[in-house]
Amino acid sequence: MSATENPDGTTLRDRFRLPRLTTRALIVCCVLGAASGLIIQIARPVGWVLKVTVPWLAFPTPFPWMLPMITAALLLRRPGVATMTSVVAGIVGFNPFSPISGLIIDAVLAPWTLRRNRDSSGGWLLAAVLSSMAVGTVNWISMFFYREFLLLDTVWIVMAGVVRIGLGAVYGWLAWLLAERLINAGFDLRGIALDRARSREAGRITRVPGSGDVAPRSAEVVIDHLSVTYPGAPAPAVDDVDITLAAGSYTLVSGPTGSGKSTVALSVAGVLGAGFPADTTGSVRIDGTTVAGPEGTVAPVAEVGRRVAAVWQHPESQLFAATVIDEIRRGLDHLCVPAEEGTRRALAALDDVGLSHIHPLRDPWTLSGGEQQRLVLAAALVLDTPVLVLDEVTSQLDDEATERFTEVLRRIRASRDITVLAVDHHAEAHMDLADRVVVIAPGGSVAVDGTPEEVYGRHARECRELGLRVPAPWADDETFTGSGRRCATASTGPSADTGTGLRFEGVGVHGHGRELLDGVDAEIPEGAVLALRGPNGSGKTTLIRVLSGVRRGLRGRVTPDRRDRIRAGIGWAPQRSGDLILSGTVDSELTAAAKAAGLTVTDDDLTRWRDMIGLSDAGGKHPLKLSGGQRQRLAVLVAMIGGPELVLLDEPTSSQDGTGARQIADIISTHAADRVTVIATHDPDFADAVATHRMRLVGGRTEGVTPA
Repeated sequence: MSATENPDGTTLRDRFRLPRLTTRALIVCCVLGAASGLIIQIARPVGWVLKVTVPWLAFPTPFPWMLPMITAALLLRRPGVATMTSVVAGIVGFNPFSPISGLIIDAVLAPWTLRRNRDSSGGWLLAAVLSSMAVGTVNWISMFFYREFLLLDTVWIVMAGVVRIGLGAVYGWLAWLLAERLINAGFDLRGIALDRARSREAGRITRVPGSGDVAPRSAEVVIDHLSVTYPGAPAPAVDDVDITLAAGSYTLVSGPTGSGKSTVALSVAGVLGAGFPADTTGSVRIDGTTVAGPEGTVAPVAEVGRRVAAVWQHPESQLFAATVIDEIRRGLDHLCVPAEEGTRRALAALDDVGLSHIHPLRDPWTLSGGEQQRLVLAAALVLDTPVLVLDEVTSQLDDEATERFTEVLRRIRASRDITVLAVDHHAEAHMDLADRVVVIAPGGSVAVDGTPEEVYGRHARECRELGLRVPAPWADDETFTGSGRRCATASTGPSADTGTGLRFEGVGVHGHGRELLDGVDAEIPEGAVLALRGPNGSGKTTLIRVLSGVRRGLRGRVTPDRRDRIRAGIGWAPQRSGDLILSGTVDSELTAAAKAAGLTVTDDDLTRWRDMIGLSDAGGKHPLKLSGGQRQRLAVLVAMIGGPELVLLDEPTSSQDGTGARQIADIISTHAADRVTVIATHDPDFADAVATHRMRLVGGRTEGVTPA
């Protein structure tokens, strides 16, 4: 172990790593400071010429290098920015007096910078002019210390003062104008444009009748005998689906994993043939516009984009912007919505999906999975399309977030005419909204179609036989019968003398301007299956990353330490574990995991493992050709196949139907007594089925571990 690293991997670099905004601020100061230095180099010979030709404009030369300094101060609005910029300017321009100008600017701007951007744009114009005039005044006074000044008469002394102070006012105004243009163009490091948008009445994404806004009318969606076969597939993913979604309806499409639900969503969204090559027969039409047809042909992207917006199962696949606010308003930019209006609507959408606590300039990739899902929902809703496609959008949401999500959709439907097609294993979240349920059977054909009461009331048994979870009030407790905790407690229930498997002592992690974990103290016994619960963004994934050894820079102590945990073996399936596929077939993926753990693999082993995750006939299939739920089960099994002493599972049932969740419960119960298993989950039924212990995180804090 190096001298600069503690047992859990904290290094000096981690402790002194600069926040991203601070890093950007330093870059801006250096760039604009270098520009000031270059201006000094250019202005110096100009000053020599003026000294000979126009004595009252003589040395010190008028100060155009203030323009970049004040611009930097207005862009960042932090104390010390002008001084830092002027130091760089002095180095580049070989001018030892340059830092004095920066100190003067910062001193005058202090009443504004200490108020954290609360002043109006006009207030900052006044600040810029006053600061630059102050530099001009000091520059004029400094002329008294030069012999040349003694040769001038009173008139020329006054003229020199007027010129220097007047030029200061002009430079201040130019700097303010330049900063305003940069901010409006998107160069907005401090969220100044967002502060202005918040100060005005934001146009909501829901359109109120009579408000003057023209709300788009919902559209009829006709799925006309649709069949879709992907290249190399032995059978169609969707086979002769023939349904019509009435304008303004809310339709839930359900079915077992791999039945073709997502293919229906892709077809309605108009992306088959563009991003997903497929052999298609039949068609999908939205108000007469064909968005999916023979050989996957689609309407022009612009036509599709005006009619349908989509939120997909894996939100990270939709993230491409550098900031949260840009992620939402980018679609409005493509629709040529004015920037100011787009910003207001984007902020309103951010608030409507419950993300107003997230800074709009935060990197979307630093959000939790549930927060990312709500972010892409906001980006879809803000477009005001007549059709909205939702693919497993509640899979990573906690109970509160799910309720907020459904409330957003309820409010949208009440105030705006919209057609919704939702694909989801977890039907309960949609029961108060859906007026129709379509169940897709294995093979891609429609098995049951009707109202929620008809489908789950009259055909509940058929739905259970297909592996679906039947929602309340028709639900029962048979989903995990014979699996999960019932097996786990019989073989793995920790006894009173069981040693401690893991201990947290004051564990804390800071990131993204807040405490992700804050003073976590807990003990997890050996043999425990711990259900880690809590709202989105509460620190569950951070805690799992700490245990995995990936997350460094923590405070406190975890016992065993990072190196001992890695030596003992860690099985980790993160939220997006289905994308961590390394081999070309299912069997080779399983074999590679077993050999890495020093196990000898036989054909019987491979058959048994595939049976455990419902992939009996998929040994030679490429993992990326599996459905999302099938890949997730494969990743969970791969994480546990070598018998590690610590297993970490992050949302292992997010893409699972009832059968898949039961299979994962069975995998977890196998040899659970020989390890510690930590599971972050929003699935209460699954947690009840498998957990021997519970721990709840809220805001990075916990009250410890309790028996289930």
